[in-house]
Amino acid sequence: MATLFLFLLLLLPLYLQVHSQDLSGFSSEQTILLSFKQHWGSPPSLYSWNSTSSPCDWPEVECISGTVTALHLAGKDISGTIPSTICQLKNLVSINMFDNNISGDIPAGLYNCSSLERLRLSLNGLSGTIPGELFLMRKLRELHLNGNRLYGKIPTPIQASSLETLDLSDNQLNGSIPDDIGNLDNLLQLDLSKNSFSGTIP
Repeated sequence: MATLFLFLLLLLPLYLQVHSQDLSGFSSEQTILLSFKQHWGSPPSLYSWNSTSSPCDWPEVECISGTVTALHLAGKDISGTIPSTICQLKNLVSINMFDNNISGDIPAGLYNCSSLERLRLSLNGLSGTIPGELFLMRKLRELHLNGNRLYGKIPTPIQASSLETLDLSDNQLNGSIPDDIGNLDNLLQLDLSKNSFSGTIP
């Protein structure tokens, strides 16, 4: 009995260390997400986002192995800008903010979401130019920016070699269509309609 007690006593510091690390990670991601909620004026649609529950239990958040990997925020009546700190969620694979009232520029800092595969910002009020950094994201497979107020040229170089879907339709883009688009070997869907492009089709 004494041996078992001693064994458990020796395991206790290890358990506390691991448990403390888990709580730290949970607390960090929770704090980041709650700062987003505040940044957007605490919309009623995010009522479940609170400090007493795990983000992994929130309907709009997807987790793998206890860490946040996806934000499902489509049609949540969110107003405001995309937080420049969004990539502090280091394991994000998917961001879906389709059909909200998001305004302002697309932050170039999205490039720091190094695991991002899907970015859907369609049907918002985003303005400004498309940051060239988005087209340098090697893991990005889907990029939906349609239905905004984006203007200017499509930035080059385009080195997002994993892109399968690129939708830039219904914006105010102009200039020529870059030849680089033809080098996207994995591209399956491309929509550039309802813009003001000129020149020839590459």
